Amino acid sequence: MPTGRDSERDMARERSILIAIADLIGRRQALAMWPPECQRALRMALIDPGVSAGETWKVTALWRHLFGPSGPAGPGESGRVDAWLAREAIEDAVPAEHMIAERLRADLPGMVRLRRGVGLFGGEDAP
Repeated sequence: MPTGRDSERDMARERSILIAIADLIGRRQALAMWPPECQRALRMALIDPGVSAGETWKVTALWRHLFGPSGPAGPGESGRVDAWLAREAIEDAVPAEHMIAERLRADLPGMVRLRRGVGLFGGEDAP
């Protein structure tokens, strides 16, 4: 049974991943250069198969906030986006990972500028 300390530790981990991802997006660092834990967390926030019907609007809102209405695929990027999204199965995610994804969907749009995710799927860091 989880204790108060476990909950505090989980919330601190959620917050540290949220801050790290906001910083990576803010610096426009290419996803290929992100730590695997941050990549997985963002991937889950964007395509989490375990998302409830009430949470689906947050997924759409996050996509639009980060990438605009047309999505993340700029010229020549659609194949890279599809490959990144399909890169690893997330069906085996543990509850703590779903909580991190929910936290990203709720808080990340307020921490990064509109459409700041454009270019993240490129092979190199954006200027």
